Amino acid sequence: MREHFVLAEGDKFHIFEQLEPGAFIYDPDYAVQEPRTDDFMIIQIISDARRADEKAATIKALCENLGTTLGVKSQDVVVVLSTISTLEDFSLGHGISATTAAAAPA
Repeated sequence: MREHFVLAEGDKFHIFEQLEPGAFIYDPDYAVQEPRTDDFMIIQIISDARRADEKAATIKALCENLGTTLGVKSQDVVVVLSTISTLEDFSLGHGISATTAAAAPA
């Protein structure tokens, strides 16, 4: 994420949720050449708008890194990029939009 989305060092907000077998219903064959396994996961990324090449590079790197480090097969990784229009759609705390916070002196 940091390499392809050019994120700041402290920009880390992650939620990991592991579901019990049977609690995650999915089609093992939908839109893939090989069936998905029990390692199937969905990664959702919410961010500000990004260029197409940044998004493509991030998705590719996620799949490759999961395969290399954890042995997760590429058909087991679905990535959903949810982008917002502007920083005013974010608040990083105190009920202040990110646009206002970014404009305030440090």
